[in-house]
Amino acid sequence: MKRSGKSNEQVQKFPKTASPKADSRAVVVNKNQEQVDELSLITRNQEELVDELSLITRQATGTQSHDVADRIIEQVTGVHVWPRPKDASDQVIQAVLTMAEMAPQNATEAMLAVQMIAANDAALLFLRRATADGQTVEGSDGNVLRATRLMRLFTEQLAAMAKLK
Repeated sequence: MKRSGKSNEQVQKFPKTASPKADSRAVVVNKNQEQVDELSLITRNQEELVDELSLITRQATGTQSHDVADRIIEQVTGVHVWPRPKDASDQVIQAVLTMAEMAPQNATEAMLAVQMIAANDAALLFLRRATADGQTVEGSDGNVLRATRLMRLFTEQLAAMAKLK
């Protein structure tokens, strides 16, 4: 330590360090690189998920093209009417699972499967309406008639699917 000339105060000299700006730039560069690395990882994970989802939908629908598989899954999401799935992601999950259960082997079978799902859901919806509280006899009869027609259609579709397979 060194004493200053005018008083008995002690002056302590500290070694010079890099300027705060240089340190902050290094931190920013490091932070930016971490963000780039994280974004790259997220992007790779998203691409892997998209590829995996594409494969799953093509397998579930029995199709070769992702666009065709996507269209069929979208159609199934729209025909689930009872019970209606809670949100968009639930609709897609239910659609993929339903198509996987139907196990179509090609686009023709997939399209027929969509129609079968629609007929079945609608028939069940009309049966539910036929037994709703406060339903009139005429209303109940009309809903039973619609459900019966749809169930007959479903049976015809089932026979057509059996012929295809």
